[in-house]
Amino acid sequence: MTKKKSHHKNKKRLLTFLVIFLVSCTIIAIIARMSYKKIVSVVQVDSIYKNIFINEIDVGGLDKESALKKIDQLLQKPISENIIVFTDKDNEYKFSFKDFNAAYDIKDAVQKAYDYARYGPLLKRYEQIVKLKDNPVKITAAYGFNEEFVKSKLGELESKVYVKPVNASISRVNNKFVVTAGENGRKLDLDATYPALKKLLDEKSAGTVELIFESIKPLYNEDAFDNVKDVLGSFTTKFNANNPDRNTNIINAAQKINNCVVYPSEIFSTNDALKPFTFKNGYKNAPVIVGGEIVDDLGGGICQVSTALYNAVLFSELTVTQRQNHSLKVGYVDYGYDATLAGDYIDFKFKNSTKSPILIESIINSNSLTIKIYGAESRSSSRKIKFENALVETIQPPAETIIYTDELKEGEKQIVKQSKKGYRYKLYKIVYENGKQVDKILVNSSYYKSVRGITKVGTKKE
Repeated sequence: MTKKKSHHKNKKRLLTFLVIFLVSCTIIAIIARMSYKKIVSVVQVDSIYKNIFINEIDVGGLDKESALKKIDQLLQKPISENIIVFTDKDNEYKFSFKDFNAAYDIKDAVQKAYDYARYGPLLKRYEQIVKLKDNPVKITAAYGFNEEFVKSKLGELESKVYVKPVNASISRVNNKFVVTAGENGRKLDLDATYPALKKLLDEKSAGTVELIFESIKPLYNEDAFDNVKDVLGSFTTKFNANNPDRNTNIINAAQKINNCVVYPSEIFSTNDALKPFTFKNGYKNAPVIVGGEIVDDLGGGICQVSTALYNAVLFSELTVTQRQNHSLKVGYVDYGYDATLAGDYIDFKFKNSTKSPILIESIINSNSLTIKIYGAESRSSSRKIKFENALVETIQPPAETIIYTDELKEGEKQIVKQSKKGYRYKLYKIVYENGKQVDKILVNSSYYKSVRGITKVGTKKE
């Protein structure tokens, strides 16, 4: 009887334990489920977890885009607007930090803030997030700049602050040589200027940087003109004193090349010296040869200056690099001796092929123009030269154009344009040593067009 009661009691106890166990498991499961949901709700958010800072700026609870804007506004913008003033005493040049790309790596810092506790086992991530309450995470946005880029940006000032050195020069004033001293130039010393700029960028500070320059000496000083006193070549042409506008152009052009200095190996462009061909620059309308026709145009007569210069250059035995003859013969020199100009496409150019500077002098006397070229004579006194032209071919003009008109009486003729033959000429330089010819050198080949004549024939009957 006693055994049965004992067995019944044990069975009752076991049943009670099972009930309590099941209830406990259910409660634990409910609690675990609630905790899991809470953990998930804490961990799985698309924003930076709270209590995370970037350079002491709180970005907790912000999405990446909002964090980027906040950091840019509070951290980057204040230094981007810093101004660095470069000065050379006379001028100031301003650059901002933004110009030099001096910046915080905001994107990387925000990404690090966002990635904190973002990966790994869920419970471990939750623990990291919970710890943030008492132990905030502080992330540093790296600051810096690319030195090569900064130097290249600073290099933009080079062309603005560069001062070209001025060579010493020479001129003829009242038949005397006057030498003018040269002037030093300067260029930016980039390596010497950069450290002061770097210091301001490193310190994230606005300020002023004194530009440091390297002096540039001119290539030619006064002593380069010690021997520039010999007439290397000279040529004179006559012009008609009764054509005032044409004479104005000749005088104007002659004055523009007067006292021009050409240094060794330098190329002189007549067009560059004379242009622009405008009324404002002193030119007037006068007869010129255009396409075989004589018409009035701005600057008519300046080719007489380029021609005189061409012949002075020939006698100086300098190197001619560009020369073109007129389409028709001109009145002031023979065939082969002329040099025309037209716009920017036909020019007379020569190179100073001597070892010393040369000086061009133009002289106007009444109705004559003389061009002299001075330099240091290196040719032997026994050497003499002269120039000769030779006719190569005569070109007959095409048959004249006949225009019948009742403006003239029947059989009456009126020549509108005279027919002209064309010619090909060669110009030679004849070289003599001690009075004997030693060389004959072709200087140029010139082609002068033939001209088709035009005649009107009357048809009006009496």
